[in-house]
Amino acid sequence: MSDKTIYISTVNANECIGLLTGQYTTEKLPVVIPKICPCCGKVLGTRIQPIVAVNNLDTDKNRKDDIPSMLTGKVSFDYSNCQNMAIYQCGSCGELFVVRTVDLLVGQDYDTAEYEGNFSAIFPSQYNKTSFSETIDELSPDFIRIYNQAEKAESDGLDEICGMAYRKALEYLVDAYIRYENPSTTIQQDDPLIRKIETISDGNIKILSERTAWLGNDQTHIISKHPDYSIPDIKYFIESIVKCIDANIAVAKAAQIQKR
Repeated sequence: MSDKTIYISTVNANECIGLLTGQYTTEKLPVVIPKICPCCGKVLGTRIQPIVAVNNLDTDKNRKDDIPSMLTGKVSFDYSNCQNMAIYQCGSCGELFVVRTVDLLVGQDYDTAEYEGNFSAIFPSQYNKTSFSETIDELSPDFIRIYNQAEKAESDGLDEICGMAYRKALEYLVDAYIRYENPSTTIQQDDPLIRKIETISDGNIKILSERTAWLGNDQTHIISKHPDYSIPDIKYFIESIVKCIDANIAVAKAAQIQKR
């Protein structure tokens, strides 16, 4: 998502009914311009413009003064609590999507472009869904489902809860692997994750799983025991575990081939 911002006329949500009659007022506010279409993934043109943009400015609560400016003829507002929803149409796939802009800062001199807005979200949300091998899909489809849901949450800006989801995905992966590695294991599904990890024979997977569990646990507490590590580290370690499991299962299959 690009952070490029343009300045356009937006309609106040409270006056949207006036769109039917043409009797409505507009407010020039910044909106973020998207770079990639969330529907087809293609790069959008540099001159793309919203079809329409709607703001939720509360003209009563956010009013700074009641006397119109001698320069603009308008009263001034506090836009910091305001947001815009801009509707775009992709020139490639024709799909409609919405971009939300928040934290609006409007300058006094419009000609100098003293304005800015921060990207908040895009709908439908855009995220790179991780694909896993057929081996991992057969081992634990639940792991893949939960991991992809964690990615979706992360892409939607839910960074305070996606870490817990990645940690849950790890538990499903570990549980499935120890049952593959030792079908006669006595480990129960409701046993603590750390106990499950202790039964893994592969040293690399054991270390990666243990450390990932530590970081995942941090995501459930107020104080982190490992403040230098975050979501990207959890994802990196889980991806490494997946590679190790993939390799181990491949080796086991290759070992079954007899020389002729």
